[in-house]
Parts: sequence; C-alpha cells; structure tokens
Amino acid sequence: MATPVIVSFDTEDFIGPASDDALLRLARLLTAKKIRGSFCMVGEKARVLHERGRKDVLKALEPHEIGFHSRDHSIHPTIAPRCEELGWSAGLENLRQLELPAMRWVRDIFNRDRLLAAVPPGSNCAPQAIWFYRQAAIPCYAGGYFGARDGALYWYLGALNVPYTFYADSQCLQHDAGEVFERFSAQAGRACAVLCIHPTILVHQKFWDGVNFPAGTNRPREQWEPAPLRTPEEIERAFERLGAFLDRIAADPRFEFFDYERLLAETRRRSQIARLRESWPVSHFAHLAEGPDWTYVPHEGALSAQASFGELAARVTGDPCWRDRLSTRRLPGPVDEPPIVEKDVTATREQVLNGLWRMQAAIGSEAQGLPARWPLNGCEVGPGKFLSALVQVAQGEATVRVPAGVPEEPRCAERVGLTEWKYGAWIYKPGFDGPRNRALARRMSWTLAPA
Repeated sequence: MATPVIVSFDTEDFIGPASDDALLRLARLLTAKKIRGSFCMVGEKARVLHERGRKDVLKALEPHEIGFHSRDHSIHPTIAPRCEELGWSAGLENLRQLELPAMRWVRDIFNRDRLLAAVPPGSNCAPQAIWFYRQAAIPCYAGGYFGARDGALYWYLGALNVPYTFYADSQCLQHDAGEVFERFSAQAGRACAVLCIHPTILVHQKFWDGVNFPAGTNRPREQWEPAPLRTPEEIERAFERLGAFLDRIAADPRFEFFDYERLLAETRRRSQIARLRESWPVSHFAHLAEGPDWTYVPHEGALSAQASFGELAARVTGDPCWRDRLSTRRLPGPVDEPPIVEKDVTATREQVLNGLWRMQAAIGSEAQGLPARWPLNGCEVGPGKFLSALVQVAQGEATVRVPAGVPEEPRCAERVGLTEWKYGAWIYKPGFDGPRNRALARRMSWTLAPA
C-alpha cells in the first residue's frame, strides 16, 4: 500500500499581510496540481482575512480541507501554560470559552460544516485540548505527542492522533527539490507522512510570533509589526522548489496524497476491533494482570487499556453496557492520581464483582474521567490494580491477589515516548516544563492504542 501523504499548513500569521498572499499562492499551486491541501487555520487569521476583504484567498481555499490551529496561537498565556495552571476541569472550561467562538469564525468564514483536524500552536500540547477538540467534533489531532519518529497513528483521548513527520518549508528554503525529496523518501512505508508548511515562513525571514510574542511576552497591539520579508528571489526559489518537490511525490508510486478526512475514513475502515474483539480469548488480556497497557492482536487491531477494562468488565458481569461506559470517545482517562496501596490485596470473585457494581454510578463524569479509586475488599485501589483483579477473575480465579507494586501508569506511555516528551519551543517563558500537563498526559494513556 502506498504511504498516505498529507500536505498540512499551519495557517497562523494574522499580522503580516504578505502571509495572505503566500496563502493564496499555495492554495492555487495545490489546486493546479490536483492536490487537496489541509489548511489548519488560526481563528484570528480567519477573522483578519474576512476583515481585509480577501475574497480571493477564501475562494482559492474552497477546494481544500480546513482545520483549526487555535484561537490566536501565540498571545500569552498560550494553551499549555493555561492548562498547566488551571488543571483538567477549569482548563476545559477555559478552552470552551476561548476556542469555541474562534472555531465558529473559521467554520462560518470558510462555509464549512465541520473542521477535520486541530493542530497545537507551537507544541502547545495539553490533554485538555485534545479532549476538548474531540468533544467539539474535530476527530483528528495533528502534530501532537506521538509518531514523529515513525509516522505511527494512535487513538488517544478519542481522537486520531496524526504526527507531523517532515517540515517541508524549512527543507525547501535550504535545499533544492531533489535533495528535499531524497530526505523525504525515508518516509516510504510508514503509516502516514505529513508535510508541515507554514505559509508565513516562505515569505518572511522570521516567524511573525517570534517578533511580537517572544519567550512568554506580549508586545502591545499598537506595536505589532510584520516580520522582515525575504527577497523576491528567495521567495520565488522556495515556491519553485516546493512545487517541484510535490511533483516528485506525485510521480512516485510509493506515495499517495491524502487529506485528514480520507486518512480518518481509511483508518476506521481498516479497524476490525468492533467486529472481532468479543471473540478474542481471555488469554489476549492476560498481560494486564501485570499492569495497564493496550491489548494488541496482530492483523486484528488494538484496544486501549481503558477499552480492555470495559471489555473484561462486560465479560465477567454479562453486562455489555460496560463497553460503552468505558468507551474512550465518551470518557477520558483518570484525571486524578490513583491512591498509594501499601500492602497486597486479596479478594474473592464476588468482591471484585461487587466493586464493579458499586462503581457504575460513579462512571461517566468528564470531570473525573476513569475513576482513580476503586473499592476492593474494604480497600481503595487504583484502576490498574482493579484491572489486574478483573483479569484474574476473567481467567476463572475464585480468589485474586493484587500486589501493592502493580504499576498504575500504562506501560504504553513509555513505549511511545510519552514519558520523555518535553515542552521545548521558544514560544514559552524560559523554564516552562508543564509537569502537571505531562503527568496528566501519561495518565490519559489509558485511552491510547495504535490505530
């Protein structure tokens, strides 16, 4: 199968008018080549295009896919610092207040019923944002936590997480088309290859926000100014290289141009989980006795740790509603840290079932997510320890034992590099590390599974 290639644009500069012209040129370039680009739009950029009367730009973008790239990108505090300070519930409410109106701007100005992908501005990844966008009917989250090394696709917090794998703008500014394609060709065979392009940097020497909002500071609005322009020769060379590079991709049978909508449809089509998972033997879930992880069956698919929890609960209780209760599209992972359990816990099958029965009413709150505390024989244990007991019951054990040392954080978090992920962009104040965001992101790996 040919590797899907998405040409994705971070369309963000609402200060420099030259970036509007770059956007127009890019949209027309792709249309001429019969490539459907994916233009992820900052809300303020959409509003400014409308105010400036750039009907030519809006018309040129009609054949292309429109996504979302936050309300105002780099005006501080940006998404990640806000979520770090506010936590889960207040962070979600803040996003609803600020981002929903901007999403409406983009939909209305571009006359779209839906936006297919959301992209974090300047690595402003936060679990609240992924969950918020998915609940606001944006099914893909691109350029986030996962997959940059291998192009892998992951379901996480109910969204299809798509990596940015190749920054075509910087490559075309530095190298000729042949060398750019040679570097890109290593993407062949991956699940997906996403070309990230910033229209503004093709015509400006610096990024617009680096000039106006550097290192966590806001220049007063009356002092905003465009970044310095490149020479006409540099601009022409960059566009020529980009066009030739796209031609080389189109001519290579190892690659095929996609957009986020098609990628989502193809990924769902390939998934056999809904049809096959009830036939999986309990032995496929045995590894969960050692701690939460996704459940993967070659050639069939994967379930997140949370979905595996729901599947096992449905089997041991005979109540299929558990699959929906713990669906990662309607319930996020644990918002709070699980309790520390100092001693081993033993329980009977009946006590495990009683723990499930007692928790039914507590499940379903977005503010809580997958509950962090579960009753087990007079103790409170974390969901990982309770899942361990549930696996043993599903395997037919009358009495189960849960060691105090069973890990709570899904092991897949480390496997995909989430435990090592750091905030590194210049957009933040010096020293910003986001420990609360990163801890929350790891807990949310209960919802993580390969696509």
